[in-house]
Amino acid sequence: MIAERLRALRIGHGLTQRDLAEQLNLTRGAVGAYEQGRRTPSLDILLKLAEYYQTSSDYILGLSDEPEPPPALDLRGREILSCYLSHDEQGRALIYNQHLFLEELLRYGEHSTLPGPPAFPAPSPSENRK
Repeated sequence: MIAERLRALRIGHGLTQRDLAEQLNLTRGAVGAYEQGRRTPSLDILLKLAEYYQTSSDYILGLSDEPEPPPALDLRGREILSCYLSHDEQGRALIYNQHLFLEELLRYGEHSTLPGPPAFPAPSPSENRK
């Protein structure tokens, strides 16, 4: 799978094996060996290839059929993920259920059948004087 993906990516980018080798500081023979399945790229080379082709290493390895890498988390996203991971299983389940509830609220907005905040009667004028 790796060999086929590497060859398809190179050809899809309009490169020869020599072009790719020069771009990544490899030998043409190494590129050919990866594409023929005679050699497996090291982790460093795999990461270089994924970065060069702007794809994920999972795609190159055949673990994903999505050539586009997932979007990177920004600082706020990493903070939220870190907070979530700091909870035990029960806490994570609670956060997940709250997430589902908020998604439902956003999806249906005013037309939601979800209960709204409780309505409290206004205090009578006599209660305000106390």
